[in-house]
Amino acid sequence: MNFVPDNLPDDPELFKQMLAKMQSRMGVLEEQVALLRQRLFGRKSEQAVDPATPQMALFNEAEHELELACETTEEKVVAPAKRRGKRNPFPADLPRIEVIHELPEHELTCTCGCRKHAIGEEISEQLEIVPMQRG
Repeated sequence: MNFVPDNLPDDPELFKQMLAKMQSRMGVLEEQVALLRQRLFGRKSEQAVDPATPQMALFNEAEHELELACETTEEKVVAPAKRRGKRNPFPADLPRIEVIHELPEHELTCTCGCRKHAIGEEISEQLEIVPMQRG
């Protein structure tokens, strides 16, 4: 492609106008090249406007950017909560020893003089492993 016309004007004003048109045209072409490079080498999800058509939109990138912004704000991907493993209870025939941890008397009274009472409790089971015995 030849971008330089064969007959250049002798009038400096006409020459300046022609140069300004060519510079603006060159700016548009540079933007198109940058857009095509981004679509060619960018992430796969950003390459084409419509995956069903291989034709890329050249002149509506502002509208496309707005659509992408709207789509990303509307779609919220909720990851499923991971299920934590829960242990099976120990068999009922195993012997159990109940251990209750009591607070000392000086910790059972509040600074105002009232007696503290239990708000909740934690119950846990721990399996004691007895080494193998011979004989």
